[in-house]
Amino acid sequence: MKLVSFILFLYLLNVYCLDLNDWNGRYSDSEASGGYGGSLYICYDEDTNRVYGAYSQIGIIYGEGDTSETDTEGNTLYKIKGQWLAAGAVNDELCKEGTFELTLNQDGQGFTGIWRCIQDSSVGSNWIEWRIDNAIPSDQQCAYLHETNIPQGSWELNENEDFTLDICYHNDGFYTASGDIAKLLGDVETSFEIFGDDEDEDEDEDEDDDDDDDDKDKKKKKKK
Repeated sequence: MKLVSFILFLYLLNVYCLDLNDWNGRYSDSEASGGYGGSLYICYDEDTNRVYGAYSQIGIIYGEGDTSETDTEGNTLYKIKGQWLAAGAVNDELCKEGTFELTLNQDGQGFTGIWRCIQDSSVGSNWIEWRIDNAIPSDQQCAYLHETNIPQGSWELNENEDFTLDICYHNDGFYTASGDIAKLLGDVETSFEIFGDDEDEDEDEDEDDDDDDDDKDKKKKKKK
Protein backbone atom coordinates (compact mmCIF):
# COMPACT_ATOMS: atom_id res chain seq x y z
CA MET A 1 0.00 0.00 0.00
CA LYS A 2 2.84 2.37 0.83
CA LEU A 3 4.44 1.57 -2.51
CA VAL A 4 1.23 2.40 -4.37
CA SER A 5 0.89 5.69 -2.48
CA PHE A 6 4.50 6.58 -3.24
CA ILE A 7 4.04 5.87 -6.96
CA LEU A 8 0.88 7.98 -6.98
CA PHE A 9 2.76 10.80 -5.27
CA LEU A 10 5.51 10.68 -7.91
CA TYR A 11 2.89 10.70 -10.67
CA LEU A 12 1.15 13.78 -9.27
CA LEU A 13 4.50 15.48 -8.75
CA ASN A 14 5.38 14.87 -12.37
CA VAL A 15 2.02 16.18 -13.61
CA TYR A 16 2.33 19.50 -11.80
CA CYS A 17 6.06 20.05 -12.25
CA LEU A 18 5.89 22.62 -15.04
CA ASP A 19 8.49 24.62 -16.93
CA LEU A 20 8.35 27.06 -19.81
CA ASN A 21 8.67 24.22 -22.34
CA ASP A 22 5.15 23.18 -21.36
CA TRP A 23 3.86 26.15 -23.36
CA ASN A 24 4.59 24.22 -26.54
CA GLY A 25 1.41 22.95 -28.14
CA ARG A 26 -1.91 23.72 -29.75
CA TYR A 27 -4.65 25.70 -28.00
CA SER A 28 -8.12 26.98 -28.76
CA ASP A 29 -8.61 30.42 -30.28
CA SER A 30 -12.03 31.19 -28.83
CA GLU A 31 -14.34 33.96 -30.00
CA ALA A 32 -15.05 34.71 -26.33
CA SER A 33 -11.47 35.99 -26.05
CA GLY A 34 -11.62 37.89 -29.33
CA GLY A 35 -10.39 35.02 -31.50
CA TYR A 36 -11.66 33.33 -34.63
CA GLY A 37 -12.58 29.84 -33.47
CA GLY A 38 -9.54 28.14 -34.99
CA SER A 39 -6.32 27.07 -33.30
CA LEU A 40 -3.51 28.91 -31.55
CA TYR A 41 -0.06 27.33 -31.92
CA ILE A 42 2.65 28.28 -29.43
CA CYS A 43 6.36 27.42 -29.63
CA TYR A 44 8.91 28.13 -26.90
CA ASP A 45 12.67 28.11 -27.57
CA GLU A 46 14.52 27.46 -24.30
CA ASP A 47 17.89 28.39 -25.85
CA THR A 48 16.77 31.96 -26.55
CA ASN A 49 13.80 32.20 -24.14
CA ARG A 50 11.77 33.37 -27.13
CA VAL A 51 8.10 32.57 -27.79
CA TYR A 52 6.40 32.47 -31.19
CA GLY A 53 2.83 31.65 -32.09
CA ALA A 54 0.07 32.00 -34.66
CA TYR A 55 -3.71 31.93 -34.32
CA SER A 56 -6.32 30.87 -36.89
CA GLN A 57 -3.94 31.77 -39.75
CA ILE A 58 -4.79 35.42 -39.15
CA GLY A 59 -2.45 36.73 -36.47
CA ILE A 60 0.86 36.07 -34.76
CA ILE A 61 2.34 36.50 -31.29
CA TYR A 62 5.96 36.87 -30.25
CA GLY A 63 7.66 37.53 -26.96
CA GLU A 64 9.62 35.82 -24.19
CA GLY A 65 9.19 33.56 -21.20
CA ASP A 66 9.10 34.87 -17.63
CA THR A 67 9.41 32.93 -14.35
CA SER A 68 10.08 35.87 -12.02
CA GLU A 69 6.68 35.79 -10.29
CA THR A 70 4.96 33.40 -7.86
CA ASP A 71 1.38 32.91 -6.72
CA THR A 72 0.10 33.27 -3.14
CA GLU A 73 1.17 29.69 -2.37
CA GLY A 74 4.71 30.22 -3.58
CA ASN A 75 4.32 28.35 -6.88
CA THR A 76 6.31 29.68 -9.81
CA LEU A 77 4.16 31.32 -12.47
CA TYR A 78 5.17 30.33 -15.99
CA LYS A 79 4.33 33.36 -18.08
CA ILE A 80 4.85 34.54 -21.61
CA LYS A 81 4.79 38.24 -22.44
CA GLY A 82 5.06 40.07 -25.71
CA GLN A 83 3.21 41.50 -28.67
CA TRP A 84 0.48 40.30 -31.01
CA LEU A 85 -0.18 41.39 -34.57
CA ALA A 86 -3.24 40.67 -36.72
CA ALA A 87 -3.60 40.82 -40.50
CA GLY A 88 -5.27 43.87 -42.00
CA ALA A 89 -4.75 47.58 -42.45
CA VAL A 90 -3.80 49.55 -39.35
CA ASN A 91 -5.91 52.64 -38.71
CA ASP A 92 -7.46 54.63 -35.88
CA GLU A 93 -10.66 52.57 -35.80
CA LEU A 94 -9.43 48.97 -35.75
CA CYS A 95 -7.09 47.41 -33.23
CA LYS A 96 -4.61 45.27 -35.14
CA GLU A 97 -1.65 45.08 -32.77
CA GLY A 98 -0.93 45.20 -29.07
CA THR A 99 0.58 43.49 -26.05
CA PHE A 100 -0.25 40.36 -24.08
CA GLU A 101 0.66 38.66 -20.80
CA LEU A 102 -0.36 35.03 -20.31
CA THR A 103 0.06 32.56 -17.44
CA LEU A 104 0.09 28.80 -17.93
CA ASN A 105 -2.40 26.95 -15.74
CA GLN A 106 -0.84 24.82 -12.99
CA ASP A 107 -2.07 21.64 -14.73
CA GLY A 108 -0.61 22.80 -18.05
CA GLN A 109 -3.93 22.35 -19.83
CA GLY A 110 -4.65 25.98 -20.65
CA PHE A 111 -3.78 29.55 -19.82
CA THR A 112 -5.27 32.80 -18.61
CA GLY A 113 -4.17 36.35 -19.20
CA ILE A 114 -4.94 39.64 -20.89
CA TRP A 115 -4.36 41.38 -24.20
CA ARG A 116 -4.32 45.12 -24.83
CA CYS A 117 -4.46 47.30 -27.93
CA ILE A 118 -1.31 49.28 -28.65
CA GLN A 119 -3.29 52.27 -29.97
CA ASP A 120 -5.48 52.42 -26.86
CA SER A 121 -4.51 50.45 -23.75
CA SER A 122 -8.07 50.73 -22.45
CA VAL A 123 -9.18 48.44 -25.29
CA GLY A 124 -8.58 44.80 -24.42
CA SER A 125 -9.96 41.71 -22.76
CA ASN A 126 -9.20 38.59 -20.79
CA TRP A 127 -7.46 35.92 -22.85
CA ILE A 128 -8.47 32.42 -21.74
CA GLU A 129 -7.79 29.32 -23.84
CA TRP A 130 -7.57 25.53 -23.41
CA ARG A 131 -4.99 23.09 -24.68
CA ILE A 132 -6.00 20.90 -27.62
CA ASP A 133 -2.87 18.73 -27.76
CA ASN A 134 0.72 18.56 -26.52
CA ALA A 135 2.45 17.92 -29.85
CA ILE A 136 5.20 20.45 -30.53
CA PRO A 137 4.08 22.57 -33.52
CA SER A 138 6.29 23.13 -36.54
CA ASP A 139 8.08 26.43 -37.16
CA GLN A 140 5.55 27.16 -39.89
CA GLN A 141 2.57 26.57 -37.62
CA CYS A 142 4.05 28.95 -35.05
CA ALA A 143 5.04 31.53 -37.70
CA TYR A 144 8.62 31.44 -36.44
CA LEU A 145 10.25 34.83 -37.07
CA HIS A 146 13.90 34.97 -38.04
CA GLU A 147 15.98 37.06 -35.64
CA THR A 148 18.08 38.91 -38.24
CA ASN A 149 17.03 38.23 -41.84
CA ILE A 150 14.52 40.51 -43.55
CA PRO A 151 12.13 39.45 -46.35
CA GLN A 152 13.33 42.02 -48.87
CA GLY A 153 13.24 40.76 -52.46
CA SER A 154 10.92 39.17 -55.00
CA TRP A 155 8.73 36.23 -54.04
CA GLU A 156 6.35 33.86 -55.80
CA LEU A 157 3.69 31.44 -54.59
CA ASN A 158 5.03 28.56 -56.67
CA GLU A 159 7.14 27.86 -59.74
CA ASN A 160 4.25 28.82 -62.05
CA GLU A 161 4.29 32.37 -60.65
CA ASP A 162 0.59 32.27 -59.74
CA PHE A 163 1.29 34.98 -57.19
CA THR A 164 4.22 37.38 -57.11
CA LEU A 165 5.22 39.78 -54.36
CA ASP A 166 7.98 42.38 -54.28
CA ILE A 167 9.07 43.62 -50.85
CA CYS A 168 11.30 46.63 -50.21
CA TYR A 169 12.78 47.60 -46.86
CA HIS A 170 13.26 51.26 -45.96
CA ASN A 171 15.80 52.69 -43.54
CA ASP A 172 13.00 54.06 -41.33
CA GLY A 173 12.04 50.50 -40.39
CA PHE A 174 9.01 50.19 -42.69
CA TYR A 175 8.34 47.78 -45.54
CA THR A 176 6.63 48.50 -48.84
CA ALA A 177 5.19 45.63 -50.85
CA SER A 178 3.32 45.28 -54.11
CA GLY A 179 2.29 42.40 -56.32
CA ASP A 180 0.04 41.21 -59.10
CA ILE A 181 -2.88 39.24 -57.66
CA ALA A 182 -4.95 39.11 -60.83
CA LYS A 183 -4.52 35.33 -61.18
CA LEU A 184 -5.81 34.80 -57.68
CA LEU A 185 -8.92 36.90 -58.32
CA GLY A 186 -9.84 35.51 -61.73
CA ASP A 187 -10.53 38.19 -64.35
CA VAL A 188 -9.92 41.04 -61.91
CA GLU A 189 -6.70 42.91 -62.55
CA THR A 190 -5.42 44.89 -59.62
CA SER A 191 -2.48 45.40 -57.33
CA PHE A 192 -2.01 46.08 -53.66
CA GLU A 193 0.33 47.95 -51.40
CA ILE A 194 1.26 46.98 -47.83
CA PHE A 195 2.43 49.60 -45.35
CA GLY A 196 2.90 51.98 -48.27
CA ASP A 197 2.36 55.72 -48.54
CA ASP A 198 -0.13 55.61 -51.42
CA GLU A 199 -3.83 55.75 -50.54
CA ASP A 200 -6.62 54.23 -52.60
CA GLU A 201 -9.42 56.80 -52.55
CA ASP A 202 -11.83 54.39 -54.21
CA GLU A 203 -11.91 52.29 -51.05
CA ASP A 204 -13.39 55.22 -49.11
CA GLU A 205 -16.68 55.05 -50.99
CA ASP A 206 -18.02 52.31 -48.75
CA GLU A 207 -16.69 53.85 -45.53
CA ASP A 208 -20.07 55.07 -44.28
CA ASP A 209 -21.64 51.65 -44.80
CA ASP A 210 -18.92 50.03 -42.72
CA ASP A 211 -19.05 52.42 -39.73
CA ASP A 212 -21.40 50.23 -37.69
CA ASP A 213 -19.26 47.14 -38.29
CA ASP A 214 -16.08 49.04 -37.43
CA ASP A 215 -17.56 50.09 -34.06
CA LYS A 216 -18.18 46.44 -33.23
CA ASP A 217 -14.71 45.45 -34.37
CA LYS A 218 -12.90 48.12 -32.39
CA LYS A 219 -13.02 46.07 -29.23
CA LYS A 220 -11.93 42.87 -30.96
CA LYS A 221 -8.23 42.42 -31.07
CA LYS A 222 -8.28 40.01 -33.97
CA LYS A 223 -11.44 40.71 -35.94
CA LYS A 224 -11.24 41.73 -39.57
